[in-house]
Amino acid sequence: MRLKPPLMISTLLLTVYGLMFMGYYYRTGSRVYLAFSLFALTLAYGTGRKTKIAVKVTLIFAGLEFLMALFYLISGP
Repeated sequence: MRLKPPLMISTLLLTVYGLMFMGYYYRTGSRVYLAFSLFALTLAYGTGRKTKIAVKVTLIFAGLEFLMALFYLISGP
């Protein structure tokens, strides 16, 4: 299958993303970080198993995250 290496990379990046948010949750105690951590780890699991719905949700999630980062940079920190 042609999409194997990119799916492995996205699985790895989502796992790291989820673990970072888990660390933020333990540091601050905010449940928002816990929710995003569990969401990212669930997407990583689904992407690793090559579930089509998880791959589509991951693409939408990455697009929204990029858009929010772009808005943050435009507004100025």
